[in-house]
Amino acid sequence: MRKIVCIFIILTVVSCTLSNKPKDLARAESLVDSLPDSAMIVLSEIHGEAKNYTEGYRMRYLLVYAEAMNKLYVPMDTVKFMPDVLRYFEKHGSDRDLCNAYYMMSCVYRDKGDNPMALKYLLDATSCADTTSGQADFMLLSKIYSQIGVLFYKQRLPKRANPHGIPAEPAPYMPATRSRPYSQ
Repeated sequence: MRKIVCIFIILTVVSCTLSNKPKDLARAESLVDSLPDSAMIVLSEIHGEAKNYTEGYRMRYLLVYAEAMNKLYVPMDTVKFMPDVLRYFEKHGSDRDLCNAYYMMSCVYRDKGDNPMALKYLLDATSCADTTSGQADFMLLSKIYSQIGVLFYKQRLPKRANPHGIPAEPAPYMPATRSRPYSQ
């Protein structure tokens, strides 16, 4: 009986001393979707201490930082850390984290003007998203599919940009009510 009590006490002490996610990082994660500018301020404040985080938290910090940059329309063409983040989440992350890392990597290539590589990473992101589980991020998936459509449109492949055949132009029997600024 004494051994069980001692083991219980040791396990309790050890579990209490294990580090939880840093509070400021958790706060930045909660802000990045709705208030990316506030998340960027929090991330900038903890930049120095993020270097001392464990590898997992440091990679999460960099992923959230990339998300905030993307949401604030900061060009990501000079970002050098995304390959490391992607490699980490390929080995250690959940499907949701990996999907997000692939999306951020595609944003880097999109901003560099390398559309084929951006498309590759977007398609990789869709392949790792498990829509049957309760953890699927459908908002992220909608962004991914939207980016795929934009890339196909830029490459002048409208059939692939709109695979379901939803008419982009007014139907012939309907009068056009607005001008078409993109017509040639």
